[in-house]
Amino acid sequence: MFFLGKIEVVEIERKRSDLKLDLVYENLPWTIKYRPKSVDDIVGNRSVAEGLLSWIESWSSEMKVKEKAVLLVGPAGCGKTSSVYAVASRLGYEIKEMNASDTRNREAMETIARHSAFEGSLITGTRVKRLLLIDEVDGIHGREDSGGLSELIKIIKDSRVPIICTANDAWSPKLRSLRSYCKILKFKRLGPPSIKKALERICEREGVKITETALDEIVKNCGGDLRAAINDLEMICVGRKLVAVGDTKVLSSRDREKEIFQTLKELFSAKLLKRLFFLLKV
Repeated sequence: MFFLGKIEVVEIERKRSDLKLDLVYENLPWTIKYRPKSVDDIVGNRSVAEGLLSWIESWSSEMKVKEKAVLLVGPAGCGKTSSVYAVASRLGYEIKEMNASDTRNREAMETIARHSAFEGSLITGTRVKRLLLIDEVDGIHGREDSGGLSELIKIIKDSRVPIICTANDAWSPKLRSLRSYCKILKFKRLGPPSIKKALERICEREGVKITETALDEIVKNCGGDLRAAINDLEMICVGRKLVAVGDTKVLSSRDREKEIFQTLKELFSAKLLKRLFFLLKV
């Protein structure tokens, strides 16, 4: 029987903690595991991310209302949310994130967003810098979203923290009023070379060997959406250290399912229109 000193016990606990963190990290979804850690890691839209960084650095609660919030615009998987996290990490901000599609009405927006727009966490007695990220603001629509956008605009006017909104389509008519209160930064759709390079880096980190044709198939299938490409890569690589083009067949079968669903949808829509036309004639 032997006894450990206080220092040895602390060291063992630290190693246990590190081991747990390593296990958690290794089991993270690849879209999170390989999320950009810095602005330099941003794929394809680095200059836009640098523009976001400059905007946050110059942000002040006293600035013009037009500049107090920013609207990041671009197709899915082009790096909007990843850029926010990379910039926040660089500048030492904590992020309070909410999805506008999940909490769209006035009450929900007021409860969550107002609290987040005025308070940062207290860590070691110091108020931490905070920014508010509202994803998918173009998801605010319909009767159940009554007052959601007007409440968001009110929060932007009074906010003491930077507010970042994201949308796939900034020019949607429903966002007309919001555009008047936001600086707009446009993210472009990622090209195949950028996506392929990002996937190659992930394969290297994961110790996976993948053929050029297999990579090209994943890139072609994702339609410029890096997040979708990474999800597809992870799905294909499960249990494999060598991936060939034959392993990507699951992607084409999934596309066929989508095509069948779309065809059925269009078919039934056409039948419904014909039926309505017939009823109108009668």
